[in-house]
Amino acid sequence: EICACLVGSEMCIRDRPKTEQPSVTEDELKYIIDEIEEQGVLEEQESDLVRSALEFDEITVDEILIPRVNVIAIEKNTPFNEIKEKFLTDMYSRLPVYHEDIDDIVGVIHEKDFHAARYHGREDVQGIISPVLYTTGNTKISHLLRILQREKAHMVIVVDEYGGFAGIVTMEDLLEEIVGNIYDEFDPQEEKDIEKVGDNLWRVAGSCELERVAEATGVQFPEDEESDTLGGLV
Repeated sequence: EICACLVGSEMCIRDRPKTEQPSVTEDELKYIIDEIEEQGVLEEQESDLVRSALEFDEITVDEILIPRVNVIAIEKNTPFNEIKEKFLTDMYSRLPVYHEDIDDIVGVIHEKDFHAARYHGREDVQGIISPVLYTTGNTKISHLLRILQREKAHMVIVVDEYGGFAGIVTMEDLLEEIVGNIYDEFDPQEEKDIEKVGDNLWRVAGSCELERVAEATGVQFPEDEESDTLGGLV
């Protein structure tokens, strides 16, 4: 690694040992961000964005995936009329496709490909199934984002240690870890997953992350707790 510096009007170049430690650690950088936010140098939204970018590399797929129980998928022999109802009812642009059992995901169909096939009088789902990427829960989402960008893909299938279907992650899920929730005109009305309903009384969705529950309620959970969600803890 090469370091360069100006001395008078001359540039000095020297090799820097690869073992040399950075002058500022990530924790120190986060502290600096907190300080300059308090001093008014950064707006809260700007500092939140920087923190999210710093933490992005630490998050794994299993922390953000949409679990299989919440995934809308279709069997590859599903009649076209039923698939049309799925697209109209659930308002998703892509649907995973499985063969006989949901643990055997074989691809994904896009809404525009489906409607184009119907327009041309086709009723064979097999011809519009696109290949899909697979990953595991311990994959870092920063690494997954680079893969999706390289492959020009928008959805990945997450498999568990036994090869079964664990859930999905979309490009939108990854980007939301940096910029926050992204909504469009077709998204269903957001329901509050944490709601205060009385003194020291909260209504919380089981799928809510423990970290968010702790921030909202002030309840502290054991540091060695292995569950990521309130439902898992219960």
